[in-house]
Parts: sequence; structure tokens; C-alpha cells
Amino acid sequence: MLDFALEEYPRDVELEDELMCTVRPLREDDEKALCDFMLGLKPEERLFIKGPCSNSDLFMDWCRSVDYDNNLPLLALEGERIVALGIMHQRQGGWKRHIGSLNMMVKADCSGHGLMLLLIRSLVGLGQHAGLMRLESELMGAPAEIIEAFQDAGFEELARVRDYVMDMEGRTHDSVLMGMNLIPDEELTGAGD
Repeated sequence: MLDFALEEYPRDVELEDELMCTVRPLREDDEKALCDFMLGLKPEERLFIKGPCSNSDLFMDWCRSVDYDNNLPLLALEGERIVALGIMHQRQGGWKRHIGSLNMMVKADCSGHGLMLLLIRSLVGLGQHAGLMRLESELMGAPAEIIEAFQDAGFEELARVRDYVMDMEGRTHDSVLMGMNLIPDEELTGAGD
């Protein structure tokens, strides 16, 4: 069912302050743009990324081995430049197979236009099509406007652990778990057959 939902992309969207962008899944030919995006992040934007973000080979591998069923990267592009990235991680088995996990990154020079909220809402819809029952996001040291974007999309704060995570500079920050229940469409999940 996810393949059916992805047919709606690419989508052109006009955001706040008349910013025009295209939203679509990551493709194999996005190697250079993805490397430019990730390697162009400012040090303060890299502080809370869970994995390494300075290895261009890693990003090229992401593009070459796109697997939307496990990790669905959704891009927001201004022209050919990636300005935001949202990823929905899905587990294909185990106790959390019904829960998708979201990660978001927005270029600092493009924040304040509603890009994060746009990607969150898009991934919520794709999560419903994938048959997920819950979505979550662990926000480490997130500023209030990021938490508000998740709340505006329907997420709620599930847990907050004060000074739990440490950035690359050695400063501690809160870890906030945001979550929301999805109401799967019966047609999408095969219920009622």
C-alpha cells in the first residue's frame, strides 16, 4: 500500500513567506544533493544527529540502496537544493513492528517556513498507508519550535528525561519522546476482509 501512496509524489508546495518547494522521496540520483545537504549542516545543526554525518560514502550508500519499506527518506527541495529531510524508520518484525520512528532535519536558513510540519504531516499520511499504528520521535535537546511542530501535527509528549543526552560539545540536554496514535484506514490494512 505504501507504493500506492508514493504515487502522489513529487508534490509542489507553497509554504509560508511564498517559499516554493518540491516534496518527494529520496532517489538514487540524489547523491550529490544529499551529500551537499548533510555535509553543509552547521555544527550546531549536527549536534543532535544520532549517527555520523560527515561521511559522504554513507550518504551515497543511502541513495544507492533506498528501501522505502524500512527507511523512507522524504525530501523538501528548493529547486535542486535539499532544504529539509524527514525519515520514517519502520521495523519489519519484533515488538515494535507497528511503530514508525521519525527523524527530521531542516536547514537553518530555511527554518520558520513550515517545512518541518509539512514533512511530519506527509510522513504521518505515509505511515497510515504503511499500516503503522503509532509514530514516535525522540527529540534530543530540541528547541520549543520543533516540539511545537510535532504537537501541531498531532503528536504529544510521552516522556521527558532531563539532562539525559550529551551533545558532541559535552553539554547535557533533555530527551523528549513524542508520539501519536495512527488510525489506519481499514481498506489499507485489509481489516474487515
